[in-house]
Amino acid sequence: MKNLKTLITLFLLVIGTSASWAIDDFEIDLMQENPTLPAGVEATDDGAHGPNFNGGHGWANYVFKFNTSETVKITMQKCAYGAQNGIVACVKDAVNGNVLGTLATQSDACDGEVSWTYVSDGNAQDLYVHCGAYCHKVKVEKVVAPTAVKNFEIDLKTATPVLPTGVKQISYSDYGAYYHQDYHGWCWYGVEFYVDSEVEITIGGCNFQNGYYGYLASEDGAKIVDITNDKCDGSFTYKYTGEPQKLKLYCGQYCPSIKVAEVKKEATVEERTAVWNWKTASANSSIMAETNILARTGTIHSNLNGIVLIVDATKNGRFDTYKSGNVNIAQMSEGVIIKVPVQHAGDVVTVNSPANQFNYTVGGVKATGTTTVYNVTEEDALNGFILIEATGNNAKLYYISVKQLSFKSELTKIKLNSAGWASFTSLMSSTTLKCPIGTTAYVATDVDGETVTLTEVTKFTFGQGVFLKGDPNAEIYPVVTDGQFDVPSESAGNITVGCIEDIELFTESGAYVVATNSATGEAGFFRVTGNNIIVPAGKAYLYGPAEVDSKNIYDAKMLKIVFANGEEATGIESVIATKPAPTVFYNLSGQKVGKNYKGVVIGNDGSKYVK
Repeated sequence: MKNLKTLITLFLLVIGTSASWAIDDFEIDLMQENPTLPAGVEATDDGAHGPNFNGGHGWANYVFKFNTSETVKITMQKCAYGAQNGIVACVKDAVNGNVLGTLATQSDACDGEVSWTYVSDGNAQDLYVHCGAYCHKVKVEKVVAPTAVKNFEIDLKTATPVLPTGVKQISYSDYGAYYHQDYHGWCWYGVEFYVDSEVEITIGGCNFQNGYYGYLASEDGAKIVDITNDKCDGSFTYKYTGEPQKLKLYCGQYCPSIKVAEVKKEATVEERTAVWNWKTASANSSIMAETNILARTGTIHSNLNGIVLIVDATKNGRFDTYKSGNVNIAQMSEGVIIKVPVQHAGDVVTVNSPANQFNYTVGGVKATGTTTVYNVTEEDALNGFILIEATGNNAKLYYISVKQLSFKSELTKIKLNSAGWASFTSLMSSTTLKCPIGTTAYVATDVDGETVTLTEVTKFTFGQGVFLKGDPNAEIYPVVTDGQFDVPSESAGNITVGCIEDIELFTESGAYVVATNSATGEAGFFRVTGNNIIVPAGKAYLYGPAEVDSKNIYDAKMLKIVFANGEEATGIESVIATKPAPTVFYNLSGQKVGKNYKGVVIGNDGSKYVK
């Protein structure tokens, strides 16, 4: 759990050292005797050699200066004429003239380019670029991390296709894109977009002009796969699983649509068995300590973190233990009900008792022997539990176990913190979820002065943010269920915001994030007072709408948490995260490199790393 004060201090530090790009990207044509310099760029002298112009090869010993606070890529064209000794081209700083980088512009021919990347620390800096050998042109451009696109669809059955943000139309070879005035769509149409995850690319098919096939290419133009469709009612689908990069998609034949969808990665939950063994309970002393439930409800923990029994002994009942020789036995009086947690059809519940002391039902089925095995049904899985109910006072137990089978889930595993809290937002569309047994979900429904109220909900769906409470450090998966969710709408007072994508918050957002005061251990919603604060997709935060503004929600630095029943909360996790580490790296020549590359690299967030 991260210290909120430390994080916010870091955010303020980042803000305090940032500066703006002084000039736009530019290119200088050095094939002109009087080069045109963009605003903010000035020519100067290198102090050793006077500049020299050649009409066929450009300028040598030409020096220009510009100011930047950004990471920039500097590119020069190579030239074979008048090779110089020593430094051919270099970049120096303005403070002491140190050489920051060199560019080998010498060449056997007057073609080709060479690049070097200046990695900024965020402070404004004057840079001097020295063209030692003859040079045809110099280009300076910001190194901007590409924006990844994950889910979009382009309708090409229109003369003016609408391209989503991050997608750019590109030309297909020497052919011009051509639109057919009906359902056939566009021919020779190309788009370019950046991906940083696995995506499924679907191209609408059309046979209007046979043989006009397209292809998907990598950033450098290398073909990845051909697109071959011969029907107007089908489609071609390809799953891209390669490295993050810019993809180029060329629709050679007439194409009615392009669709890109992120591939949902399923997590495999391994088979696991939770056991409550009173016979040898010394292996887990909490089982014995918690099995003393008289005329009340209670929970009993298993050998697995986060899986508990729920016992209801409120009907003048009891559930406790006694020792018979060297063996421990749990006993329950008539009417005691135990909820055993299950997740999926096929899970197996096993109950074992001493001989002739099995007066109970398991899943509604009467036990007929010392060991009863019950196979979980679909209905049980939707409920999230099966019941063991005592039908007489001669009901005793050695152990209960539940084997939860392995399954695949699109849901991210939720790790509750050391106090048993986490925030969560479902990213599964058209699906209703609920917490597994032993875990409770809440939403924020009211703000009064400096207090926020959490109200329990039982079912939630896509995009609905909730706060989960369960066993400390438990790893849980929400359970797919049926029926309608019961999360109140914003108009009904719900001020919980679910994040279906990473959300960057600012002071002006009027937002609150859940965190714990590291000094006092007190949990609450803390007001965002800096920039670069990220609430990740799948998490949630609190925002005060206009109707509660009169209660000074924006003025409180911290909102204390209470439950709707008046109980106070402690130890809720922080959902604050810094911006994620970059997934793409470039070397100092601006070339994309792999994760195993050794040397100085620039991340796609502009940060400098030594690997």
